[in-house]
Amino acid sequence: QRGLEEDRQLLRAQLMMGRQDYVGAAAVLDTIKASPTAGLYARFNLGVALVKTGGSEEVERGLALLDEVGQAPGPNEELRSLRDRANVALGFGALQDKKPREARNALQRVRLNGAQSNKALLGYGWAAAELNDPKLALVPWQELAQRNITDAAVLEAHIAVPYALSEIGSYSGALERYQAATETFNREKVRLDESIVAIRSGLLVKGLLSQNPVAADIGLDAFARMDKLPEMPHTAHLVPLLADNPFQESFKHLRDLRFLSSNLTHWQGNLGTFTDMLDNRKAAFAQRLPAVRAQAGAVDMPQLQLRRDALSAALKKADEAKFKTICNRVREDGPYVEGGENDNLIVQKVSANPQALGVFGFSFMEENADRVKDVPLAGVTATYDNIASGKFPASRPLYLYVKVQHVPAVRGMREFLLEYARESTWGRKGYLARKGLVAAPDAIRRAGEATAVNLTAMDVSALQ
Repeated sequence: QRGLEEDRQLLRAQLMMGRQDYVGAAAVLDTIKASPTAGLYARFNLGVALVKTGGSEEVERGLALLDEVGQAPGPNEELRSLRDRANVALGFGALQDKKPREARNALQRVRLNGAQSNKALLGYGWAAAELNDPKLALVPWQELAQRNITDAAVLEAHIAVPYALSEIGSYSGALERYQAATETFNREKVRLDESIVAIRSGLLVKGLLSQNPVAADIGLDAFARMDKLPEMPHTAHLVPLLADNPFQESFKHLRDLRFLSSNLTHWQGNLGTFTDMLDNRKAAFAQRLPAVRAQAGAVDMPQLQLRRDALSAALKKADEAKFKTICNRVREDGPYVEGGENDNLIVQKVSANPQALGVFGFSFMEENADRVKDVPLAGVTATYDNIASGKFPASRPLYLYVKVQHVPAVRGMREFLLEYARESTWGRKGYLARKGLVAAPDAIRRAGEATAVNLTAMDVSALQ
């Protein structure tokens, strides 16, 4: 847990330094610099951040931290490499500050076989040159000039060696080395141009993808390993490019895009199969539909209703108690299923089964008139006018009961009554009609409006 938190803080500081927020990075790193696990990394990054801030006190403190890291024990290769980086940073910082002795002291602590050795040899030579000791400068530069030419420090050493020779008076030797350096630079320029052409042609990326395939089950965002390099004109030039984090991230994104493209191609191929399956089911449905419609049309609904009414009357006459039990209660034995308030679901089920009946609001029947139709009750169809007038047996008027004593006592009660009784509210074009309300006939609405305005008391005899 603690190690993970320290790693998170280190990464957070690295991001801040990448955004040049060195003060913020220093504040984060200062909290973990004493850690036994992440402390050395924290002190190194803290030293760099403090130097980057530019303040005299901060720079002095940062240099002291880098010097501490540069002389720390190195029990493993990772820490020895970090120590070399600290000494190189110290050395080149001292060179910029015109302090060649301090630079030489720091750079001579760098290992000759480490990743930072080329920079250290180059800097050590320039420190000696600043101390007017060109003979001493020749020693590291000549060693460096024999190394891999693709490194920038090695290329600089090819120029630095003849410079040192001219400083000690060996002009013929300096001329030969300058000429050799010119030829070396020209050859390297040609090689670099060839590498650039090969990379821009896509040879590198295509080769990396083919040489380092990723299993299909790994999926997206896997680590972009590059164990094998493709055939390129000059592979040595690829080292700094392949080690670059932006290149690795871009390569990973490219591989992810190829993975998605492969999936899309596979899915697109399957679409043909799904289309065929849908066509087959559509054809089968088209064959069955006429028979289903014929069967539904064969049902004589009015005759069934007459038979139901006759049976109901006979049952009531024979056993009124049983009649009430059967006809006045909702069935719970299966034929009737409560669908809740989801009228859309009821419409779907009724549309799918021509022999099924559904009970839902009139507004849903109007909206789905192309899919469902009403069932007449006692010979009366469910039309807007039949429901509004009360002729349709299943229609029910909506009453609003208010105690007159409550009108002055309850805030907003009178305003509510007047608003409800407006034509713009409960009329045929009122906003309640848009919510499914079937407006009452004009005479009933006018009488209701007068009752709301005058607060007319209810006549009990009118309800009988």
